[in-house]
Amino acid sequence: MKRTHGFLYVASNTTDQLIQNVSQTLKNFPDAQIVVVDISSQDVSKHKAALHDLSGEIEYIQSKDASRFHAFNLGLAALDSQWAIFRTDTDMFHEQVTHALTTIYPEADIIVANYSDEGVLHSEMTMDRPIESVIFRSEVLAQAGAFDAAGNSDAQYMNNLPTSLRVVHSPEVILEKK
Repeated sequence: MKRTHGFLYVASNTTDQLIQNVSQTLKNFPDAQIVVVDISSQDVSKHKAALHDLSGEIEYIQSKDASRFHAFNLGLAALDSQWAIFRTDTDMFHEQVTHALTTIYPEADIIVANYSDEGVLHSEMTMDRPIESVIFRSEVLAQAGAFDAAGNSDAQYMNNLPTSLRVVHSPEVILEKK
């Protein structure tokens, strides 16, 4: 059964912040599909077990390819949800705001929200931004195709999306980059 919200976490450090972020996601989205693609090179058995303790339904994929864009492709192939939401293991997210935005704008194809980077607010409403500050309809990403594994920016991918999409710009902050 297709879920409403799907979260794709790319873990490069598999830190305790990942566990905190996933826990916060589950608190605000108890029925969400969560896929964690681990591209770190360290022993992750402790964190993999901690994720399983949070929810036995978290899908965990380990990849030797250290490219986050390759990880995006692996994770998106596993997601089966109406909304696709990208997350990291190092940043902080306001998931209660994310939930509100998908409720307020159910007809949007893409929801673009503000974000802060080391305390500096970014309210520019362009696609030149971290992908974690954008909420996508899954079918939009399916139509756009795979990420270029050699890609160099989120904006490069997002700027290639069709221009006919229903894009909503929100003044709310959903991402605090560290």
